[in-house]
Amino acid sequence: WVNFNGTGTVAIRDSHNVSSITDNGTGTYTVNFTNNFANNDYCVSGVASDTSILTIRANDLYHLVSSIQLITRYPVTSAVQDSGYTYLQVFGD
Repeated sequence: WVNFNGTGTVAIRDSHNVSSITDNGTGTYTVNFTNNFANNDYCVSGVASDTSILTIRANDLYHLVSSIQLITRYPVTSAVQDSGYTYLQVFGD
């Protein structure tokens, strides 16, 4: 799991099994795991917010044993937006 600020310089507030967050551009982040999962069949869930609630979408093309790429966006317009508060949980082997 991880709680991070995705605006400006990305900063992890607290985490477990997350070594770093890579800022890939507006609203796109890669969450890097400290220890790899056994396979990439793990489950990802979470919530994000900035000035309003944002949706989190996992990018299936970058759903790896060592990391997952996320995109945060407004649910109505689908506009990609940096997230001031992102809370993510990842469950797997």
